[in-house]
Amino acid sequence: RTDGQQVLEGLERANLFVIPLDDRRMWWRYHHLFAEALRARIGAAHPARVRSLHGAASRWHAEAGHLDDALVHARASGDTERTADLVELALPELSRQRRDDALREAVRGIPEDVVRRRPLLATAWGWSRLADGDLAGVEAWLDVADQALATTPDVSGDLRAALPLEARARDRELRQLPAMIAVYRASVAQARGDVATT
Repeated sequence: RTDGQQVLEGLERANLFVIPLDDRRMWWRYHHLFAEALRARIGAAHPARVRSLHGAASRWHAEAGHLDDALVHARASGDTERTADLVELALPELSRQRRDDALREAVRGIPEDVVRRRPLLATAWGWSRLADGDLAGVEAWLDVADQALATTPDVSGDLRAALPLEARARDRELRQLPAMIAVYRASVAQARGDVATT
């Protein structure tokens, strides 16, 4: 349809289930009770379609430049590779902002077999082990990251095109990764009191 804005404004005037999220009335959401009812209905009637809709929402949000929302929907879609791509794109900014809990949570939600193939994610997982005081776990994940460096998968082309700044930041992180792995190894040695290795 091409009359979406008019329909939404009409629904708002009639107090029917929509709430504007900004003063310009560009962003809307359903009333939370109505949204829950719709989710329950589609989940009961078409459970397989729910994942497909989350996948479409993830693509739309990525194309609109909304990385966080794209990630939420990718997770809900069950597409672990897309989720891993989006987490890799989010890592540089999460690190820069020192959002350590969000960074750990983002990586922890990805299956281990996927993390093992992606050195950025394996390093982030290792760092989370360091933050938790699991020194042996850090080294194991840094070894995984070192091994995965030779076969690093690229993020999908549609995400690279939709989120070019994030893709460039991810590429920089990847180039700097051998140095970061060395820094984390030095941190482990320092935690163990091994001055020579540090």
